[in-house]
Amino acid sequence: MSKKMDKQCVMLAAGLSSRMGKWKMMMPWGEGTILDSALASALAFCDRVVLVTGFRGDELAACYRDHPGVEVVFNPQYQDGMFSSFQCGVGHIR
Repeated sequence: MSKKMDKQCVMLAAGLSSRMGKWKMMMPWGEGTILDSALASALAFCDRVVLVTGFRGDELAACYRDHPGVEVVFNPQYQDGMFSSFQCGVGHIR
């Protein structure tokens, strides 16, 4: 008997968007936001997305904590760089 493995994705949304000059995650894109589009694309081929937040994490959690297939995780060390957010997300893969 084999156990089905779910396809999981780690999505990083913790950064300050400092190079962009404004916060990218909630910028309008198509019918929603950039993050809405990225999540829809990921969920088209993944069973579950671990969404790692940091900067403005409470806002993202409020928007996505009840989203089917998405687990919102806060990285308290998000200012240490992208790799710390990746490590945080990988720690929540089941």
